[in-house]
Amino acid sequence: MSAAMPAGLTNPLAKTAEQGPTALGFAPAVGLQFADLIPAGFVPSPPGGTSTTTTGHQNLSSPASDVLKLDTTGASSHRQREFRNMLDETVADAIAKKLETIGRQDLSAPLRSCHTEVFHRICLACGRHQELVNHCDRHYCPLCAPRLSARRAKDLQWWIRSLQQPKHVVLTIRNIDHLTTSEIRSLKTAFSRMRRCKFASNWNAGLWRMEVTNEGRGWHVHIHALIEARYIDNSKLSTYWNKYTDNRGYIVKVKDCRGTDYTHEVTKYVVKPSQLSTWTPEQIAEYCDAFNHERTFGTFGDLFKLRAAHAQFVREALNGVQICECGCNDWVYMSDQNYAWYLATGTINEMWRHH
Repeated sequence: MSAAMPAGLTNPLAKTAEQGPTALGFAPAVGLQFADLIPAGFVPSPPGGTSTTTTGHQNLSSPASDVLKLDTTGASSHRQREFRNMLDETVADAIAKKLETIGRQDLSAPLRSCHTEVFHRICLACGRHQELVNHCDRHYCPLCAPRLSARRAKDLQWWIRSLQQPKHVVLTIRNIDHLTTSEIRSLKTAFSRMRRCKFASNWNAGLWRMEVTNEGRGWHVHIHALIEARYIDNSKLSTYWNKYTDNRGYIVKVKDCRGTDYTHEVTKYVVKPSQLSTWTPEQIAEYCDAFNHERTFGTFGDLFKLRAAHAQFVREALNGVQICECGCNDWVYMSDQNYAWYLATGTINEMWRHH
């Protein structure tokens, strides 16, 4: 059963249903998570049971069953990808080393293993070959950050199609000495309470994202929001924000962003990896712990009511990703060693097949 469309909003699916996943902002095999493409119980393991590669910043030998989340290398040139990956690996290594100096191997281990396993996907109809790599999806991982940001940008395109009069709102609080999960939740609660007060009754829909910086004067946590409203009074917004943050509200900004590209404001990293690597080991660990399992993006109002339609959009996009350019949907997935064996023998194990 299809979800009812709230009054005043347009349905993005109606605009793009006949144009396929590419029109929805998803290019097949570019920057998407392939966990949903792996059949239940599928474990691509080489003959020896482990897969040893040197594609990342550290040589690892680990069970291939640990790697079920895959992503492609993108559409940029090989040389550009190599240079970008080298920089990301350097930053990841710097962050991991700092965490290890204070005994936080629980945080550094995912960075050490990220992008160290190569898998291969081959279309059985046309023979098209793609290289896929494992990823940790940690919010502090420089290797995963570009892919997650790109995926969030594509996803955001779906949401913002419904906004007709978007206002970009920035809400900040005074810098805090210690960053904790309770502080993050307190800020989100303040924003939620303000959205429900009489002042915000004309906020018909919107989405928000959190960002944090630390430039040596404490933690600066703030919210970027795109709000569907005809008008938002900046002075009153400041007054109410200060009220719901228990007089900790600091700077607020409102900008009409119709006809402008404002998506980057809500798709940026929570923390830029290059900045994260400059922090002290204790600050990095403090940030990682505070945002562990915490949502940093959300929707509200009429956009929240479109969750069912959004889930349908994601399913259709993922179905499109599974289809090869030749129109086939018959793939095999292999580890590095299995792929070498396949090249040498031309033999495909039935366990690798995915329909």
